[in-house]
Amino acid sequence: MTLKGGKDEINLKCNIMKQFKLVRTIRIFQMFNPTMRIWQNLEILKKEATDIIEAICLGEKQSLLEIGTGTGNFAIEAAKHCNKVYAIDVSSAMIAYAKQKAQTAGISNISFFQAGFLSYEHNGFPLDIIVSNLALHHLPDFWKMIALKRIYKLLKNGGIFYLGDVVFHSQLKNMTIKSTIG
Repeated sequence: MTLKGGKDEINLKCNIMKQFKLVRTIRIFQMFNPTMRIWQNLEILKKEATDIIEAICLGEKQSLLEIGTGTGNFAIEAAKHCNKVYAIDVSSAMIAYAKQKAQTAGISNISFFQAGFLSYEHNGFPLDIIVSNLALHHLPDFWKMIALKRIYKLLKNGGIFYLGDVVFHSQLKNMTIKSTIG
């Protein structure tokens, strides 16, 4: 039996992913074209948010942390599908803009914090899902491992970390990094 679209197909995909406890999405990011109309760019952002929400099987009882929220596009869309969203960004201007945008949209289940991968302190239950899209590459390689360890500690057992980012390679000379997650 083949399911085409709809809630049954999404539920089937979510059940398969939960069985394997693996969410791996390879994305090719569509670059914004300055000749596009603003509404076309907004449609791309909304489609990307919807794709991520489906990939992580976001449910109404779940909590989610978005690292690098920027203007809050993903956090606002995610808040429509889950219990609680925590949205962080290192830029106070971005946090202020995202707060205003959420308020205008009538979204009240998002808490915004000015913080980053290395400075965010979560004061609550372990998180079901953490999403970071186009933010981790801003950290030097050494700090990326520290950030990933912190993310691991914030997640509940069996939680999901969704990472969408670009990858740059840098040489670490005369440095040994020993790590075990856990």
